[in-house]
Amino acid sequence: RSTIFAWGVTSLCEVPEPNANFVAVAAGLEHGLGLKSDGTITAWGANGEMDVPAPNSDFVAIAAGRWHSLGLKSDGSIVAWGENSSGQCNVPEPNWGFTAIAGGGAHSLGLRDWSEPPVNVAITSFRGYIRGRGIHLAWTMTEQVGHCSLNILRAEGENDFLRITTEPIGPTVRSYHDGEVQPGLTYRYQLELLIQDGRTILSHEEIVTMPHAALTLDQNYPNPFNPTTTISFYVPHETPVRLTIYDTAGRRVRTLIDSEVLIGENEIKWDGRRDGNKMVSSGIYYCRLEAGKDVLTRKLVLLR
Repeated sequence: RSTIFAWGVTSLCEVPEPNANFVAVAAGLEHGLGLKSDGTITAWGANGEMDVPAPNSDFVAIAAGRWHSLGLKSDGSIVAWGENSSGQCNVPEPNWGFTAIAGGGAHSLGLRDWSEPPVNVAITSFRGYIRGRGIHLAWTMTEQVGHCSLNILRAEGENDFLRITTEPIGPTVRSYHDGEVQPGLTYRYQLELLIQDGRTILSHEEIVTMPHAALTLDQNYPNPFNPTTTISFYVPHETPVRLTIYDTAGRRVRTLIDSEVLIGENEIKWDGRRDGNKMVSSGIYYCRLEAGKDVLTRKLVLLR
């Protein structure tokens, strides 16, 4: 049961209750710091130096400058707060591997061990695999990470990583499906974990190669339909495409596409009309997709 004794200017010597379980102390010009055995910091005095950044946990050492404060975390990173007119709170990157800290009038010091970088133990597993025409990512994390969020980073081949999530993913999400990929290309993925204290943790790289895809014609939806249905198809490379509706006698009913289309997923609607805009009767029809030498056919059922 270690307590802090303070003397001098009365307003600066009022240690907050409970004054117990301290393992280290530090004093600045107008503030005091106490490190508790549970890894939290108690601060008193001038307001700016009292605002310990969240999460107030896992501290192993403290230091006080004139009007700023420093805390050393168990993972070797430094948290700094208070007056920053000379950049004394801007801890240089990489913020890891520190073993001791000190605060001066308008500067800070940290002793770093360069022998070994930190090991990522927050992300316990991360893998990617092909699902349908996209890449599915799944991961698990330790419970100690808490309420953090993350971004998905992706690189095509040997290009640089780019963030593909428009906003951080919440702490309860454990998977992500990337449908914006192309056949035959190799993609590299990383998780960028955003910790509450401002640190980021990167996962290992997960590499997935998409297979070379073939021309695909999906079943129309809905089917049976009345009066409109959607026809989806996949084109793996640039080529003229013809998409035609035929009746059961093989007579052409409607030409929906006769041109080049975008590589990848495409779709078009058929409203049950023939060329000339006349409605066709209920019955069975065939959708024929031609792309180069490849031809695919699907049966459509119109019920009026």
